[in-house]
Amino acid sequence: MNSDERRNRISYKVNLKPYLQELNCFTLKPKSETDLISLDETKKIIERSKSIRKTERNKITIPFKEKQSEHFNNYIQRLQDANSSGIYLWIERANNCGTTLLGSLSEVNWNFEFLCNNNAILILITSDCRDEVLFDFYKEDDKELLDIETWGVNWSKISW
Repeated sequence: MNSDERRNRISYKVNLKPYLQELNCFTLKPKSETDLISLDETKKIIERSKSIRKTERNKITIPFKEKQSEHFNNYIQRLQDANSSGIYLWIERANNCGTTLLGSLSEVNWNFEFLCNNNAILILITSDCRDEVLFDFYKEDDKELLDIETWGVNWSKISW
């Protein structure tokens, strides 16, 4: 085992438990280590998906609590209708432990807490690597906000 492999293995072991805890904040069905995609495959997905961000982009900012609204649910449904592929769920430690594949956007727990993720970023990439959505939640002037950025052939065309 070379030094990079050793470093990756240590990083995996150190990050796995907190990663699974954070990951499960965002999924309706609990995920375990067996649900994670290998690091090699995760890197391939990153490479395949890089071209998505070269496409058209759409960005909106809403109050964080708005994600509990019917309007938000309808927006997510329009994304799902535009590309119903499975989705890779990305949070900070995915690069250390491997991403996971969900069957659709309907498997995301949209009731996640504001403080459930240290990095406050959730990225969803379609399994066909044609669309991506980034959720960036943060505080500004004591208000909890949510930026939603979409890229891709289909999702960038979906309006709020």
